[in-house]
Amino acid sequence: MNFRQTKLLRDRFGTPVPQLWDPTNEKWVPITEENMGGEEYVLPIASKAALGGIKPDGVTIIVDPISGEASSAFSQEDLNTAIEPKADKTYVDEQLDLITEPSSSTQTLPTGTSAIISPIISEVDLEIKGRTLASAGNADLVDGGKYVISDPSYTVKEPSGTTRKGVSKFQFSDTPKTVPAATFKDKVKGSLVENPHKAFFFLGTSVVKSQSGFVDEVSQSLYDGAASDDGNSGSISFNSAGNRVQLMFAFNLVAHIEKSIGTIDSANKVQWIIDNVEKIDAKFYGYGEGSTGADITFGIWSFTAGSWESNIGHGMVSTTVGLPISRTDLANVVGTDGFVKFNAYSGKSDGVVAAKVAVAYIKVDVTLKSGLTFPTKPGIVKLSTFEGKVSGSTVENPHKATFNLSLTTLGTPTSINAEDTNTDYGFIKALDFSTGALLTFESGMIAQKLFTFDVIADFERNIGKIPGATLAEKVTWAKANLTNIIANFYGTGRGPSGYSVTLGYWRPGLSSFSQNIVYTSSSDMTKNAVPIPASEIDANGKVYLIAHAPASDGTTFSRVNTNFVSLEFEVKASAAFTDPLVPLYKVTDTEYSKILAEWDATKVATMYPKLNTPLQHLSNPFVRAVGEGLTTELTTSDIVLGQFGTSQDRLYKDGGTWKVDKFVDTDSSTPKLLDTPATIDVSDKVSGDVWLKGNTQLEIGSTVKVTPLGVELTYSNSIRSSLDETVLETRELKRQLTEVLERLSALENV
Repeated sequence: MNFRQTKLLRDRFGTPVPQLWDPTNEKWVPITEENMGGEEYVLPIASKAALGGIKPDGVTIIVDPISGEASSAFSQEDLNTAIEPKADKTYVDEQLDLITEPSSSTQTLPTGTSAIISPIISEVDLEIKGRTLASAGNADLVDGGKYVISDPSYTVKEPSGTTRKGVSKFQFSDTPKTVPAATFKDKVKGSLVENPHKAFFFLGTSVVKSQSGFVDEVSQSLYDGAASDDGNSGSISFNSAGNRVQLMFAFNLVAHIEKSIGTIDSANKVQWIIDNVEKIDAKFYGYGEGSTGADITFGIWSFTAGSWESNIGHGMVSTTVGLPISRTDLANVVGTDGFVKFNAYSGKSDGVVAAKVAVAYIKVDVTLKSGLTFPTKPGIVKLSTFEGKVSGSTVENPHKATFNLSLTTLGTPTSINAEDTNTDYGFIKALDFSTGALLTFESGMIAQKLFTFDVIADFERNIGKIPGATLAEKVTWAKANLTNIIANFYGTGRGPSGYSVTLGYWRPGLSSFSQNIVYTSSSDMTKNAVPIPASEIDANGKVYLIAHAPASDGTTFSRVNTNFVSLEFEVKASAAFTDPLVPLYKVTDTEYSKILAEWDATKVATMYPKLNTPLQHLSNPFVRAVGEGLTTELTTSDIVLGQFGTSQDRLYKDGGTWKVDKFVDTDSSTPKLLDTPATIDVSDKVSGDVWLKGNTQLEIGSTVKVTPLGVELTYSNSIRSSLDETVLETRELKRQLTEVLERLSALENV
């Protein structure tokens, strides 16, 4: 940007013009037409920090949309409004101390583990290239954009209704698909986790029961028979004179829509259903029998009228004829709990011919009103386990498993406090063939195991930063923004009467465990899912799952066997949090074509790793060094840049991540920039190509260890650098800086 442009900008916005260092007179001087000489003015490193979110007093910048250079005299506020977060940007540093030209020896390092060794302290030109990664875990996804989710412990929910589990790729669409039909597919009796709908039966009367009269759940075989239109069916018969077989099917529309297309962002979800569902269409495929022959009636409950309506039937023994019910008056047929309910009942038995209802298939189609919009931010589901857990420590893994074998009643999270050993944690960390056993032979004692999950710590280590300064504020946020919290237990229990394990979750408000899930039928290590309401997160940000067996009788042990335990929770798409860590990244067309084609899942996970910090990282770096006597060997993982005085810049490996720290010597001989803060930390979150280059020095024996794990660019106390020129450029969408161009065009006419 030339002087005339700078002057106009200064006059227009009233911002100060940076001064230039005069090496002849060794002092700072204001910019004038004479000392500018028509040359483009390039800001020192301190000024560029403003682009990273730091606003040093008296230092303002602008990005020239033609040259792409960061230049002076445009206010930070105007810059924020003029440049989109991921617009093309180039930062250029022109340092005050130049280092002599490097020697001509050149060495290029391939991707992988390499090293640069110089036998002497030599001046080299160091160049690092690669691709930055920025998590889209809390970003508005771009319609048509291509994304990768690179970790199998994460699942992404799109507004389209599609669920993506890592490692996978997808092209995002912000248009919701048609809500799939509500059915009993994958239904597990006694559980609402796999399928939120329910079916009940009633026997022993000729009177058609109201919806509140059904309390007994149907068998698993009936659920399986009614799950799909595959020719199979489930049935119930009853031979008692004058009595019918009656079934009720309850479909949870709120849970079904949320499971299909994402969280309903409304305080009154039932009202949202009433306002935004155009109609529901139900079809019952089945038949009924009574003493007079084939006889079935199908109806829907009206909560307004308090009776069954739309009653239709047929007199055929056929499972291929569908009885239809269509309703648009959702306010009448949806209950306050979000359920819509249907009944099907047979003719009466005469004591000789049994009453019977056979169900081959039942479904409810839900049609949304046109023009609905849904959040374009992803819904994130996180699966947490005891992988990496170290007994006695919460550093590596914040969760905890404890036990008690000396209680005759259920304990509490405080009294069940003997922690598992590292060996025990090894048994339960993965779904494999290893099993941890907890048992007691002492009469009256209960084997009980407690699994404590720190939801707050888990979120902030793996999803992002929760708003709030205190733990109490974070817990309040979690209760409002987390949903579908489910603890999964793979294990068994045993007592004097055989196999039995009871699962429950801690209810802090009642100081007791819920006791509503008991598994007694098998020794198989099958999955048992326990939904935990977000309201049951305690004041410490934790939820608790208990697994216990019946008490020992002194002869037969009380025993709990655990193969695997996990917790999953969903982050609402509307949740506002910062510093995302989710390994969800936007990728280029070229990368997208190679993911899970040319690159397998292992390579994809390596190339697009989960970030340890929300700052940018370098994927698949390319390193080039030019200098004297360079050879390639594997030694250390540090390279020190700039060995003059007490200052040094360092490129180093930290926990699998490459980092650059810039340290500056500010002795009396160093010209100081005006109005520069004491510390500058640049952490631009960008996606695109990045490179860092410049003349510097290579320490004896120092190395560059190149891996695809990433680099974090951090500038600390950056008043002066050893590099005579540092370029950090990002490219992603090739967006034009339209607003900046318009502003500059308008200023040219001032």
